[in-house]
Amino acid sequence: MRIRGQTTFIVTDGPVAIVDPRYVYDSTDESPYVALPENCALFDDFGGDGNFKVYESPECLIVDTAPRQFKASTRTEFTQLDGSVGVDSGTIVFVNLADAPVVASNPITCVLHDLAPGEYTAWSEENENSFSHRRAILGIGKSTRLFLAGTDATTINEIEQRVAVSLRLKGQERTAALESIRSQILALHVSGSKDRRLRMLADAVKLKLPRRTRKKAT
Repeated sequence: MRIRGQTTFIVTDGPVAIVDPRYVYDSTDESPYVALPENCALFDDFGGDGNFKVYESPECLIVDTAPRQFKASTRTEFTQLDGSVGVDSGTIVFVNLADAPVVASNPITCVLHDLAPGEYTAWSEENENSFSHRRAILGIGKSTRLFLAGTDATTINEIEQRVAVSLRLKGQERTAALESIRSQILALHVSGSKDRRLRMLADAVKLKLPRRTRKKAT
């Protein structure tokens, strides 16, 4: 698992449209080759064209651009939204409906959903261990949530960010931050986490992980 892209998106005062931007905006000669509004979240590396379902949980929305990876039928906390996102350009954008008026006046294949106004994070999560050309899902929520790896994936992603910040600190502040991170890594290790990134993080903060004792069969 890894985050391929992450950006901030501000929800204003109306529905959010999840749509292929080529259906909505004029083409341009420069990347991303479409005239987008300043406040949006564009993704272009999720496996290509198709019709993609969108699911909602209390914490986030997921655009299921990799059904074999996300396995929606196993995720009881998610419900499917009406409609699907039709993609013909290999790109998807999260945008406020107010910035995409053509969506409201034309029968464009997209998903509209009300989100409370505020600041959100939009991201792409990839299963880097898969050989499928569709191995990334798109999400939007108040914070990043990861679903394609183990149950500890979100926590480990947060630790990665904490490590990056702590290594820029100095003095006692840095010492305290690293000690807190070491304790969290150790707790995950002892609990049985098998995420391979955990050992890499331990090395980064100079923590030697102890051997885990195997339970004897009774």
